[in-house]
Amino acid sequence: MMVRAEFSGNSVTLRFIIERLDMSIVRALREEVRAHLTGRPNPVLVDMANVTYMDSSGMGTLKLLMDDIHAYGGQMILANINQPQMMLLKLSKLDSYFQFQEPQTPE
Repeated sequence: MMVRAEFSGNSVTLRFIIERLDMSIVRALREEVRAHLTGRPNPVLVDMANVTYMDSSGMGTLKLLMDDIHAYGGQMILANINQPQMMLLKLSKLDSYFQFQEPQTPE
């Protein structure tokens, strides 16, 4: 298991349990995530707090998943992106393609 799904009404939070989002696991990850999308949840929040490394195949996987979600009219939001991941998305110009959840500030 690479993803923990937490459903609330029609929305879902997908918490990546993995630390590396790279070529070695992206195919299996896509299949696992797509299994959670069969009910067409909306929105889909992808929590990347545990991911410490992401390569270009990981970025491509996120894009493919977002395309799948947009195809049924859903919205995908990335949460807890770390600084290296954000830099990679900015360098590849994908930062404007994705929607991000604002970091939560402690009260």
